[in-house]
Amino acid sequence: FAPFSFASLTLVILLLFQLFPHKNGRIENLDSQVEEGPYKGLYTTRFKREYLKKISYDLKMVAKPDRHVLFYFQFPAGYLLSEMKPSTPSLWTTCIRADRSECIEYYKRRMKVGDVVVRMRSNFFRNQLEVAEEFSDPHEPLDTLITETHKRVNARGWYEIYLATN
Repeated sequence: FAPFSFASLTLVILLLFQLFPHKNGRIENLDSQVEEGPYKGLYTTRFKREYLKKISYDLKMVAKPDRHVLFYFQFPAGYLLSEMKPSTPSLWTTCIRADRSECIEYYKRRMKVGDVVVRMRSNFFRNQLEVAEEFSDPHEPLDTLITETHKRVNARGWYEIYLATN
């Protein structure tokens, strides 16, 4: 009885993964193929394909081989969109959890003029065009550091791009 239950549960889980790919909604909504970059060939929604095109283009406009890049809030996949070196000690946890002090101190030590910061204004996994300023806190220390030491060079609904000036 137990092996049958385990096998049944495994089958149900596999079917659910087929119906709802990670953070993309239903599989029948994946109607657009990514044409370039690290996600080339993958299918996603039209919205996410256009999003990836725009952010990739905007990064190319500021990318230089000797620059570093920092993405915050909740977009570790952004590091795949650029050949710039990450400016964070960990691509996953240090800049997205509540206490970003490790990320901030690391960035302060390494920050050079021209380094790039991409500040996400809305969660990439929202599959919609309207943008909610999800990541807005007037007391956010990383925002304070960036606005005091960087110049905003691009702003779209979902993100802003800054260059270090100090």
